Amino acid sequence: MERIVNSCLNFIRKYGFLLVLIFCFGGFSPALYPKVGMMDLDLSNRIDSKSGSNLFKQLFWVSLFFFYLFCFYFDKNKIIIKKNFNNALIAFSLIISISFISMLWSSFPSYVFKRTFFQLIFITVCILSFYFSYKKNNTAKCIELCLYYMFFLILLTLIMGWGLTSDLSLAGYEKGKNVLGINLVVIYILYSFFCKSKSKKNDLIVLFTLFSLIILTQSKTCFLLVVMFFILTKFKQSHIKIINTSLLLFLVVGFIVMPCITYYSNSYMHIGLYVDPEFITGRGYIWDTIYYDLSFYKNIFLGYGYASYFGTPEIPYFFDDSHSFLRYITSSHNGYLSLLIQFGVLSITIVSLFAYVTKNIEGRVGNAAITIIIFHNITEASFYRDNTVIWMLFLIVVAFSLVKKVKISE
Repeated sequence: MERIVNSCLNFIRKYGFLLVLIFCFGGFSPALYPKVGMMDLDLSNRIDSKSGSNLFKQLFWVSLFFFYLFCFYFDKNKIIIKKNFNNALIAFSLIISISFISMLWSSFPSYVFKRTFFQLIFITVCILSFYFSYKKNNTAKCIELCLYYMFFLILLTLIMGWGLTSDLSLAGYEKGKNVLGINLVVIYILYSFFCKSKSKKNDLIVLFTLFSLIILTQSKTCFLLVVMFFILTKFKQSHIKIINTSLLLFLVVGFIVMPCITYYSNSYMHIGLYVDPEFITGRGYIWDTIYYDLSFYKNIFLGYGYASYFGTPEIPYFFDDSHSFLRYITSSHNGYLSLLIQFGVLSITIVSLFAYVTKNIEGRVGNAAITIIIFHNITEASFYRDNTVIWMLFLIVVAFSLVKKVKISE
């Protein structure tokens, strides 16, 4: 009996990272049904799916959370870089603390607590599952198995006739082409980062297949991201770091700092005033509405609290228009603006802490991945959200900067 238990524990330590990847990429709940463009416009169902709970999801993450904490505590031969690990622990602890504190001014304190607690679990499991897979020399294998499983699901939906949308875009096993597109971009980055087979030809075939599938999704954003990533990996690491710092600073000033400063100097200025409402398929209108909301309700200082604006049982007042597409919006479609509406001026501190934990990331691929994360949040709110693979990618890249780059054999 003891031998069976030990075998199970070793299996989870070795392949737990694979389970995390499959879950985040939607492999446990594939959309094996026809993709109809207007099928998700039932507003009440969308709100329930955003604000409701999922028993399987809770059991999956909570069980892995306690399992990995137990394993890490009793791990006698830790391969972490102690200074990097301690700095990351402090940074993430401060971010989680700010999220918990936002319960004090949130209209939905129970949602803040639940979602912040889940973020604590999600961050811990992502980092520690990577840690143990890396220690078992199994990171590349987990990524490859996840990749082949994604290929299988995509092929299955195509064979069954459910893999394409009405405009013949590839949606595969996901609900839409953009979701599948960003999944493919992230697995492309992870494969480039950790998987180097003995045959370069095999790697080229896999990456070319991924690139072809991204093209078939017809997602312009995803195509741009994968091309940008490929180009950036040809740059020097120092140059990529300069690009990341400059780009992040520019975006934070534009979306967070400038609106805050001008609001308190009685000359409120924000990007929503300078772009057309149709900018990037209506994002200009969405951004302008959110900035107006923050000003109207005087919430720009502290925001609404973590996860307390979208994804709650109540539609934000200025979005509750039955004659507008705004009623169906469940995201700010900008990661920096998303932090602003949740944390107000404290979002500057949160962005700074996230930037701080990336300072020890080494290599062109890892730093290029950070560029993609920074850029993606211009059009999507994918940062510090548990249901996005971009946030998972960030945690994995950070986790790699916390472990000793040595060949481990046990």
